[in-house]
Amino acid sequence: MKYFERNHDYLLELAEDETIQVPITQYAGNDFISLGMGTITIRKHYAWDGSSIPFKRLAQRLTFGKYDPDKYCKEASLVHDAFYQLMRSKLLSRSHKDSIDRLYERMCIEGATKIIFDESHAARIKILKSNLTNKQKTRKLTSLTKKQNRLLNGLPGWAARRYWAVKHFGARTLKPRYYPEKKILET
Repeated sequence: MKYFERNHDYLLELAEDETIQVPITQYAGNDFISLGMGTITIRKHYAWDGSSIPFKRLAQRLTFGKYDPDKYCKEASLVHDAFYQLMRSKLLSRSHKDSIDRLYERMCIEGATKIIFDESHAARIKILKSNLTNKQKTRKLTSLTKKQNRLLNGLPGWAARRYWAVKHFGARTLKPRYYPEKKILET
């Protein structure tokens, strides 16, 4: 799923059409949403407000932005918001409310399981790579002079690494900052 982040009432906007299998077999639709026999198609530029997880911002602030509970549920919140929009506009009966809520819960669990598996797989690969290249790293660190070691020990970790990188590779390793206006994100 590709989407944009927005700074308006709706936080996210689709960058391309999205078709998802759903258990509801009723026909309904409007300009952005088409519900057919077991599929819902949500068209490009549909905007939604993300998932409504309780204390979402508190969790982000306590972990300094490292934990984003929304990342597991973007597709689920898109489908859930689309169904509720159809119900609010009376194009879909409210008898489907329980099945829509169960679908949202199932999609959130599936998304979290997939992402957690991917992150743990990446972490295992990183550990294996570090074990394989550990000998090379120790050789590089021992090649520093006593003066450089004294200087590096007095600096915080990030500053020491930056000093070492600039010393060995020059300032060309520093990347210029580029902030695109609209960046397409994927889940």
